[in-house]
Amino acid sequence: QRRATANAAPSQPKATRPVVAPRWAPSAPEAAGQLGQHRRYRAWRSSAGEAVQRSPAFAVAGFLHLLLLVGLSFWTIASQLKEEVLPVEVRLAKPQKVIPVTAGTDQTQDAALEALQDATRRDLEALSEADTDDPFHEARGDAAGEVMVFGVGGGGRAGVGRGGAREKRGGASKASDGALTGGLEWLARHQSKEGAWTNLSTKHTNPDRKRPKGGDLARTGMAVLCYLCADHSPEKPGPYQRVVKRGVEWLLRRVDRVGRMAKGRRGRARWTYNYEHAIATLALSEALSRWEDPDLKSGVERAVSYILADQSKYGWRYGFGTTDTDTSVTSWMVLALKSAENAGVEIPSQAYEKVRAWLKVVTGHSGTTAYVKGGHRTPAMNASGLFLRIMLGESPTTPINRRATALVGQSQLSISGGGVQNFYHLYYAALAMYQVGGKAWETFNPRIRDGLIGTQQRGSGCERGSWKGGGHIGDRVLATCFGTLTLETYYRYLPVHQGSEVEVEATVELLSEGERLLDVAGASFVHARESKAAGEIFAAQVSYERALRKLQSDQAGWELREAAHLALIELAHLGKDSDAALAWIEAYRAALPKGTEPGAEVMRVRRLESYARLQGRVLPALAGKDEAARRAVAKDVDALEADFAKEVESIKSYEDQEEAKELLSQLREWQLHFLFSQDPAAAIAAAQKQVDGLPAKGRPTAGERRLLVASHHHATALFGTAAKAGDVGALVAGEGVLAQVEKRRIYLRLLRKDRERLRPMVNRTRVGLLVALVNHKRYRRSAKEAWDFQRSYPKSPLLFQAEAVERGALSALARRGPLRAQQQARLQRLLRRYAARAKDRLSAAERLALAMLFEAAGDLESAGTQFKALKQCPKRTPRVLAHLGLARIARQEARPQMGLDELDALGASAQDRLDVILERCLLQRAILEPLKALERYLELLRFLDDPRAKSEWWAIAFETGKTYVEANQVGEAARFLEELRQRDRTFGRDPARKARFLDLMREVDLLRSR
Repeated sequence: QRRATANAAPSQPKATRPVVAPRWAPSAPEAAGQLGQHRRYRAWRSSAGEAVQRSPAFAVAGFLHLLLLVGLSFWTIASQLKEEVLPVEVRLAKPQKVIPVTAGTDQTQDAALEALQDATRRDLEALSEADTDDPFHEARGDAAGEVMVFGVGGGGRAGVGRGGAREKRGGASKASDGALTGGLEWLARHQSKEGAWTNLSTKHTNPDRKRPKGGDLARTGMAVLCYLCADHSPEKPGPYQRVVKRGVEWLLRRVDRVGRMAKGRRGRARWTYNYEHAIATLALSEALSRWEDPDLKSGVERAVSYILADQSKYGWRYGFGTTDTDTSVTSWMVLALKSAENAGVEIPSQAYEKVRAWLKVVTGHSGTTAYVKGGHRTPAMNASGLFLRIMLGESPTTPINRRATALVGQSQLSISGGGVQNFYHLYYAALAMYQVGGKAWETFNPRIRDGLIGTQQRGSGCERGSWKGGGHIGDRVLATCFGTLTLETYYRYLPVHQGSEVEVEATVELLSEGERLLDVAGASFVHARESKAAGEIFAAQVSYERALRKLQSDQAGWELREAAHLALIELAHLGKDSDAALAWIEAYRAALPKGTEPGAEVMRVRRLESYARLQGRVLPALAGKDEAARRAVAKDVDALEADFAKEVESIKSYEDQEEAKELLSQLREWQLHFLFSQDPAAAIAAAQKQVDGLPAKGRPTAGERRLLVASHHHATALFGTAAKAGDVGALVAGEGVLAQVEKRRIYLRLLRKDRERLRPMVNRTRVGLLVALVNHKRYRRSAKEAWDFQRSYPKSPLLFQAEAVERGALSALARRGPLRAQQQARLQRLLRRYAARAKDRLSAAERLALAMLFEAAGDLESAGTQFKALKQCPKRTPRVLAHLGLARIARQEARPQMGLDELDALGASAQDRLDVILERCLLQRAILEPLKALERYLELLRFLDDPRAKSEWWAIAFETGKTYVEANQVGEAARFLEELRQRDRTFGRDPARKARFLDLMREVDLLRSR
């Protein structure tokens, strides 16, 4: 265009004066081109058609292709969207009827979660309570830290499906149904690829909507129950049919041929625990009631048979094969059996009878339920116990169940950090209160239902529709399952007792003033039992005393008065007030109707408190010097022992009988202590007289046990006297006392638990014997006894003492002469162990002694280590001895020159020490310089020719004779030795020394003859 414009421009005449354009001005062709573009832009504004015609061809083609691509992309997205039609029920206020509406999946979820906005605006903080309920106790996890979860209850036994309970007052609401749908949607999104559910932490987020991997029995069983209880089944068409079917099939594959559930894949299975087994069986049983499948029925029957085979005397515990019982596991097992029974599996009635017997053991008169016998009574267990009792046939109107209803009805959400801390408690509380019904249920249900609705997660993220847990429900899958199942309470179990609501309400209206006071006291009793605080116990006692007075004035029935009496006894026992407990027990026994015996628990508390009160007097009496007080206490001990001896055989419970026998045995030991404190020999003689003529086999009798205790106490005292005073007679007497007991092998015939209890006493006796033997210089025997003690009692707290005795005995033997190889190795190990324990805590004197012990034991390396550490000691004497010890070790290791270097490193003042001179002489002889050593020996003999240095003089004289021989001066050696013999033919009156000199003289004569 520029060229065309330039060529077309007419020629201009030459100007007389040249005009210079500015630098920024375009040239003439450029200016023409810009003018053309400006005209075209103006044309575009005037007409769109003209603008298209004037536009370049490639711009129009690019615009058309862009429109085509955008259209194709919208068509592709629309073709991939599948419309799922789900029914949504919307209840209108007027007229009251249900209108089904169909909507897509997203619309259904939106409608369900938007319904949460219509829920009550209750202040969630007001619902929070300080509830530290722990229903699981032991069920915390295996060695790998995996949480072993708990069960969930039953399935749609009501047979009404979702919405069936909404018309009933106190049932579901539109908001709760919306929350329920949100929970099911969240679980469906988080089902694993295998069809199961697995642990997802509370902080779980999944923006990419990826399916998790793996699964476990507990969470899968709970999630499957959520769908089954909402009337979704594997064979019923619906939005979750595939979800439920895959979950049921996953569970069914985990049932082995004997019925036990296994984690993981086949070939890599790990056995599960009772909690998980119960959940999986429960879910399969509920599925069987909706899906008639032969494989499913066979799996349920096998799983149920395994449950029945594992039942203990009462119920079930955490692991398979145990003989104990706890309420939590038993609750889930009963729910599994009930669901299986409703699905057509035959369950023997004895299984339920055992559970009823267990509930009688753990149920308190105030309506509380313990986790184990004598264990904690928590809100979760109270709710579980109430639900179980009703499900097993008890009426909600019994006195215990009425009190339990009052306790469970106080349940509230415990919220912390936006998460519900007590899901387990709320779950069972909802099941129990629904069974009770009436005003109690109508008061309870809105509070818990609306609280759960308000705590459900909202928004548009991954957590939408789930619940955040806390406490022992620490992951999002468990929390969502518990929240969903609690909101499905209305669709699961119809009330077992028809008409029970009217009965409960009528009973509440007819309660007397005394009964109301008793119920109020029951609530205070729960707080006292949980806190065990003195103030709470006192408040509960005052409440029960007031209730008892009112019941007595109203001449109420014995059942109510007995409940008050028993509570006061238990509170006094809980507060460790023996006098009050015994006083209330006597009042209870006096108030018993004629012909009625006191309960076993009351008599047990009486025994315990009588023993405890007497124990507080026995110990001071034995320690004191008041003979009159001692005789009075001994008389009471004899009276109580006679009372227990009569009572122990009539106790029916094996556990209580064993406990009473233990108390009786302790009383008899006290009797022996009192006799022993007056005359030990007489006490032992009395005990020996009781066992004379009895065979020394079988379990020891009570008399033999008393003989064992008395003999060991007396022997320990004798060994102590022998060690301190050096009394050999006491040592012999103590060994004789022990010999009489060991002859009958009483200790070895005891039960293991009795041996464990008496082991400290036996250990003290044995260690006392070891110390006495060492002090009497019986080193070989003390070393052997100490080694036997360490092998017999490797975990005894007196083990270090036994090691010290053996170490001292072997060290003494090593100083006397060389040890046997086994003894030397043993001493080296003991010394190394001692050095490792002591480390840097040794003083200079202790380190020096340890180094010399190592040297005597033949462990030159360890001895050198200790001597080297002493070279840094600021004190002169240990430092000199360290150099001397290192020189000695160098000589024994055939490195004499290194030894001489160690001696040369000493100062000039240390060179004149006798031990240094003697060691230098030995080193000179080792490097074949005997003449230098001989010269020093002769100087020392002249210097030490003093009666006070007699022993050292003869030792140096012997070394001088040997040095003459080493220097090949045999004649001089013979003359030197003959002079010594002429000086003293007895050689200092030491037979051993004389024998050595005579041997040396014979050796010199033999050399001269050659």
